[in-house]
Amino acid sequence: MIVVILFWSSLDLLCQVDITPPLPPELNLVSVNNASGIIELNWTPSPSADVSGYVVYEFNDGEGFAIDTIKDPAATSYDHISYVGAGYFSQSYVVAAIDSSDNISPLSNDLRTVYCSSTTDTCNNKIDIIWNEYLSFPRTVTGYKLYFTLNDGEWELAGETDNSTTEYVIYDFMINSQYCFKVVANLVGDYQSESNIFCVNTYMSRLPSWINADYATTGIDNKISLSFTIDPLSEIKTFRLFRKEAPGTEFMPIASLVSTDDHILYEDIGANPLKRYLYKIAAVNNCDSAIVFSNIASNIVLSADRTDDNIIDLKWNKYRNWHGNITKQYLMVNWGSGFYEDKIIDPGDTTLTVLYDDYMELASASEIFFMIKAEESGNPYGIIGTSLSQPVAVKAAVKITVPNLFTPDGNGQNDTFRPILSFIPNEYLLTITNINRNIIFESRDYLEEWDGRSSGTIVPEGVYLWQLRITTATGGKITKTGTVTVVFNL
Repeated sequence: MIVVILFWSSLDLLCQVDITPPLPPELNLVSVNNASGIIELNWTPSPSADVSGYVVYEFNDGEGFAIDTIKDPAATSYDHISYVGAGYFSQSYVVAAIDSSDNISPLSNDLRTVYCSSTTDTCNNKIDIIWNEYLSFPRTVTGYKLYFTLNDGEWELAGETDNSTTEYVIYDFMINSQYCFKVVANLVGDYQSESNIFCVNTYMSRLPSWINADYATTGIDNKISLSFTIDPLSEIKTFRLFRKEAPGTEFMPIASLVSTDDHILYEDIGANPLKRYLYKIAAVNNCDSAIVFSNIASNIVLSADRTDDNIIDLKWNKYRNWHGNITKQYLMVNWGSGFYEDKIIDPGDTTLTVLYDDYMELASASEIFFMIKAEESGNPYGIIGTSLSQPVAVKAAVKITVPNLFTPDGNGQNDTFRPILSFIPNEYLLTITNINRNIIFESRDYLEEWDGRSSGTIVPEGVYLWQLRITTATGGKITKTGTVTVVFNL
């Protein structure tokens, strides 16, 4: 019986299996080592006596995924070659102890890497750096430090935050540069957890260093046309056009424009050419902000006041404001056959008086048109601006002046006779007869003069009858009659 009892006791001991797992270790720290491209883990060993190693897990959504087993009971650290992941998101880890019977402990506390990222706001000239909070167990976070490098330079401290602030803003950065950032979480006990490195380029489209308002002009079509030339080095192609009515109103945006070959042409069909406007454009950045403005362009508005049949007073505003100077102004006149440059006007003048009689024999239409033309010189960008006012119409005077005496004696004074017209007629017939109603001169050319001859012979002194039949440019019919006296100087 004693033998039997001893046999079963030995068998019971031989069949006993170790199913008790060890206690978990305590994960102290996870940190990104940017120099070596690894994530460093550090833990306090399991207090259990039977520990043969440790299992390292990535920990996501409350579930661990084993990434490696370390067959060393004295191990307290692990290097995870997973820097690529840490560069895109925060990575979480847990560790478990394993004993000689392959029993695995419960998972340790989880810790995750600090992941930082940044956004560049060139519109408001700031870089916003954000990062996730480092878990405070088992070592409390005392604060965060943000470091940066500029164009691969040395690391510099950008600033510090408390342990509850995970955002930092840098203002007044350099454009077209590379900034790299990393965050270091400071922990109790002089521990530190370093984040990934996140780099941004502060690229900004090259702004135009100048924008030239070439002209605002009206001309014969009575539409205000604008031209602008853009700095050819500009990388910005989008612009905003502003307009205000002078004087006293505010500039308001009226159109969005895109430059073509460094130029912008625009026709302001909604403007009244009888009003004066000021125009300017601005380069628009990718934040839809107007940042660089041109000089101002203004249309010329002309007015004409006819004080009597012969005097026409012209008045206009001075062109404003080229980068250069107004070098010349011209009076442009159209009497029915197109505009031509009639007079040069002093660059500073804004008024001019003209006499209708100076032009009346050129008038071939029912109206006379005037324009003012201004020209620029000395523009620093080599551009010559030209601006035309709107045309102003003045009714052509219907004046017919007929002399009542002339002396065809060949002395060079008052030797011929013809009616003087203030316009060019569509039809013209002058007939001169003697007192017996015999025709002695007839002409259909309003410029032809009677030299006092009939069939090549000078007529005798006396009174002669004339009749004038005219069709004006507007189709009006005029018939006049009268007498002219022929005398000879003795």
